[in-house]
Amino acid sequence: GTHHREGIAKPILPQTHREMSATDEPPTLEPHVPAQPPADARSMHDEAEVAYGKLRMADYKPHVQSGHFIHDEKIHALRELYEEARQIFQKRQDRLGQAHAVHGIARLESRMNRIDRARASFSEARGLYRLAEDRLDEANVYKGLGALEMKQGHHDDARSRFGQARELYQEVQARLGEANVLLATGNLEIKLNQPSPA
Repeated sequence: GTHHREGIAKPILPQTHREMSATDEPPTLEPHVPAQPPADARSMHDEAEVAYGKLRMADYKPHVQSGHFIHDEKIHALRELYEEARQIFQKRQDRLGQAHAVHGIARLESRMNRIDRARASFSEARGLYRLAEDRLDEANVYKGLGALEMKQGHHDDARSRFGQARELYQEVQARLGEANVLLATGNLEIKLNQPSPA
């Protein structure tokens, strides 16, 4: 089937925690780094997160033309910031910081419809979060993977990823995360049960 994207970015409500919203692409996550992170990597990561949030809040139409968005240049600049932060965190053996940077890259790749790259980055972030024993952000990655699979029309895979996210949200008692993934699952079921156009 054809893949449809909504023409206008949805507004994001401010959030005071790191749980995901129910939109198909995650909002900016609050930076979650060790108590004394390397200042250079932290500032690059934070700058990328703020810019990503502004990009998503902007009232623009993300028309896809040959797989590229209107704001492609901005997204490439953000990707470079995340990548530079990732490299510094990696050199400092800071798994959690590295995971956040890779997760940021995954979200950008997903936004640009670079599905294979997004999936690989989500998987890398998931592994790093697992090593860092950060179950909440691991759940956020599963939710992102579910949204990615849903965009591709891989409904069974999307349902499975949303289920994995829900289990982790329950484990860490993240009620809003659980509610949002239930909403995403409901949206998937609605999409599946819509009558075909005549």
